[in-house]
Amino acid sequence: MNKISILKQSTANAIFYYLRATIEAFNLLWLFPLILNSEQIGLYQAVTSSAYLIAYLTQLGIPQGIIKYLPRFQQHRKSFLGFILTFTLAIFSIFTVLAILFNNKFANLFKKRASQVIDHFYLILGIAFFLLLMMVLKAWYKSLLRSTIPTFIQNVLVFFSISVSGSLYYFKIIDFDTLMFSIFLIYFSCFLIMFFHLLYIGEMKVSLNFSSLKLSSFFRKFIFYNFCTMVGLNGFSIVTKIDAIMISSIIGLKFNGIYAIVVSIPKLVEIPRKALKQLTMPLISNHINNQEWDLIKTIYKKMSLNQLIAGMFLFVLIFINIDFIFNLIPNKEIRESGKVVIFFLSMTKLIDSSMSIGNDIMLMSKYYWFNIISLILLAFSAISLNIIMIPIWKISGAAAATSLAFFIYNLSIFLFIWIKTKLYPFSIEMVKVILIGLLTYFSFNLLPIFKNDILNIFLRILIFIPYYLFLLYIFKVSSDFNLLLIRLLKKIYRSK
Repeated sequence: MNKISILKQSTANAIFYYLRATIEAFNLLWLFPLILNSEQIGLYQAVTSSAYLIAYLTQLGIPQGIIKYLPRFQQHRKSFLGFILTFTLAIFSIFTVLAILFNNKFANLFKKRASQVIDHFYLILGIAFFLLLMMVLKAWYKSLLRSTIPTFIQNVLVFFSISVSGSLYYFKIIDFDTLMFSIFLIYFSCFLIMFFHLLYIGEMKVSLNFSSLKLSSFFRKFIFYNFCTMVGLNGFSIVTKIDAIMISSIIGLKFNGIYAIVVSIPKLVEIPRKALKQLTMPLISNHINNQEWDLIKTIYKKMSLNQLIAGMFLFVLIFINIDFIFNLIPNKEIRESGKVVIFFLSMTKLIDSSMSIGNDIMLMSKYYWFNIISLILLAFSAISLNIIMIPIWKISGAAAATSLAFFIYNLSIFLFIWIKTKLYPFSIEMVKVILIGLLTYFSFNLLPIFKNDILNIFLRILIFIPYYLFLLYIFKVSSDFNLLLIRLLKKIYRSK
């Protein structure tokens, strides 16, 4: 894949993630608080979070395994895809049987504080099944270096469809039970779109003859790799789903509903990372296979710096407008602890964005086994800290627990990669970015405040963008950024 194609796909992915953020913000910050009470929002969040958690756990790292091992089986792609789909269905079938047998354990988790979740047990399983299949198909797309279609479906079509179903409920065309069931219909329909598109482009050819894969020697490596990497790319998502489930079970659906509203805002900070990650992992995998460590070192530092620049841009933009955003939300219950939750989770995503390339390097190298250690550390930290902090500080405690757990997780991976490969992401330019962020934030606190909240947000965005970019340029934080800005200004000047 050439640089132009990578740039086009990265740009398209970024646009889709921003569209998702916009639609999700509309859903959680305005539409749902307008049409649902906190307990109903909490139930919606508990159902979707449980489904996502099941999908993440039952995928067993299969998406990462597809990206790593497909190059080895290019001549036997039909058999490899057949094996992947068969293995996925087998794993989920086993999980479903166990889930039904131990349904009482699931019920006990929510019986005291969120009994309504128990009534949606089979809905959760249905959503999780098609979400799992979508994750697997998305990985197949990514391994083909065609990430834009699945990114659009998962990040735009899904959340736009949720807006539509919410609007139908608002106009009393459907009731609340139908609104909940529509979540299943949305994921089922989106899976079908991905499946038939792959069929249309000739990339859904399946063979159940696995002899060419030499499973006796390959299967054990595949399972071990997948098990070690199953959380590597989805750690933050899994931990925040654990948050939602634990908040519901410990302090109730009402608090989970409030948490669901404010947790959508910090997701903006990680959009640049998610857009680039669709393509960087296959590239890193290729460089590692070719032992091109100098290129990996360059990518590690540049990507970390550029993701910190983009993440800091969004982090500061959120906090110079946070009071005005709160004023626009119909549900006023989030004001008390909303800022604290947004701060902790935004900070977590900012740190994660600037260090996450190290995790990609680990997953694609021979050191992928360390992910199982960091996974255990992350899970233990998240669960134990949530148990301690949620009863004391409620949703603020959940956010602080997530932030601390992820700091421990990222620190462990950074230290391991540094010790094993002598690679590290930090540079003096990253210090400059942090100082620019602080300077920008405190400078904007001096701006006058008008009575209209939308006007305040609009003016701050209008002033912030050139101000932040100007500081990056004059302090020469990134040569890539300066070159890109100069080229952009030249194009604008020539067009005139």
